[in-house]
Amino acid sequence: MTLFDDESAIVLGNVFNSWKQLFKNSPEVIKLTGEYLTIVDQHDSGHYENLFLNRNEILKQFDKIVSFANKLSNGSFYLIHCGI
Repeated sequence: MTLFDDESAIVLGNVFNSWKQLFKNSPEVIKLTGEYLTIVDQHDSGHYENLFLNRNEILKQFDKIVSFANKLSNGSFYLIHCGI
């Protein structure tokens, strides 16, 4: 678990602003390799999951996190992150 407060909000906002700047230069559709999936008791049934993500949707999520960080920085709120 991670607790973000007014002090850590600055770092949080800077990190996600940096990620946003990086992702602005990515292709519109981002292809990632996901988990390795298999069917139980079937040999050679495994394959990696293909993930296709929209860059603009990712940028919107980064904007939301930066907005949260800005609200945290005034000292009235806390953000608790409980893991992935």
